[in-house]
Amino acid sequence: MSEERAGAGSRSMSYIPTLDGWRAIAITAVFFAHIQPLPLPGRLGQMLSLFLWENGSRGVGVFFAISGLLICSRLLDEEDRNGHISLRNFYIRRAFRILPPALFFLVVLAVLRWFGLIDVSSIDWFSSLFFFRNYTVKLSGPPLSWWFTSHFWSLSIEEHFYLILPALLIFLPRWRGRALVGLAFLSTLWKLWVKLFAKLDDETFAIWMNYHTEATIDALLIPASIAVYIHGTAGKRQVERLLQSRVWLALLVPLGILLFIRFPIWPMAKLAVPLLILCTVLNPNSLTGRFLESSPLRWIGRLSYSLYLWQMLFLCTRFPVSPPLAHIEVFPWNAPCLLACACFSYYLIERPLIRLGHHLTRSSYPARELLAVPGNFA
Repeated sequence: MSEERAGAGSRSMSYIPTLDGWRAIAITAVFFAHIQPLPLPGRLGQMLSLFLWENGSRGVGVFFAISGLLICSRLLDEEDRNGHISLRNFYIRRAFRILPPALFFLVVLAVLRWFGLIDVSSIDWFSSLFFFRNYTVKLSGPPLSWWFTSHFWSLSIEEHFYLILPALLIFLPRWRGRALVGLAFLSTLWKLWVKLFAKLDDETFAIWMNYHTEATIDALLIPASIAVYIHGTAGKRQVERLLQSRVWLALLVPLGILLFIRFPIWPMAKLAVPLLILCTVLNPNSLTGRFLESSPLRWIGRLSYSLYLWQMLFLCTRFPVSPPLAHIEVFPWNAPCLLACACFSYYLIERPLIRLGHHLTRSSYPARELLAVPGNFA
């Protein structure tokens, strides 16, 4: 399928380059969180370096916002087109999209462990394989014993979301939007209860608040509820009038960043990011839109899943220990090694198997991710 920017009238069923730009921003932010603070000159440079190091992990929330919007929009489009949502087709497409690159990465880790090159605990490896790694998170102990699979916490939450969302859409057709908002509200109440009443040590508190599904799934549920809302004619028109304005874009950028970084527990923080994403999709000719749709960002965005998987093997400089794989985990050698592994994963595993998954389901969707956006929902 052509990668040229789709016109305003065809974006609902076309490749949206803006989203790949967002994926590139998200994965770059995550990289900053997984390396030592950059040695930028001057006091301002030091402050910026520390800010990126402390807040780069918020990039995962951007991935969550994109997933919530995309997956829900695709299911609703399928329902409009076919009259129903096929769970079989949905899980086949998701399996061929998510599992092959992840399994390949885990097999490589197992081989490296077999030869004694790295240390990966059995529980961490198996919890990654079966997607409950977010419940085996450790923040203390020998760092490189848990580091290489620690990023599977977010993949686990996404897999749990894939179990919840289709069930809500299928079995609660008239209440689906309210059900999504209600579950997000319950997640917020749970976090408030843990914060105010649960007597936990600092590490356990941080794990419960930041990694457990019941506390973090609102980052996916809220974007999904937005997708349900804008799928209707009235919601579509209201959101289009609000967001198809560069004034809104100028307001949402600083507000979204402030809420998302400073107040991640509150629902408004999870609401600001998907609205900002939709705003940039609706304003592709703005300065922000042109930046997000630049060729380098789009390419990085397409590689983002494979980059996310392989980063942990090459970004060990956060810890004051000798990297187990020596020079290939030290800058500048780790950068080309990471890129080579990500390209191998993307071009030889990820893309071919995505196509196979769509072929098996005879889906009319192209192999790239899609999104029904304001201005062309139908």
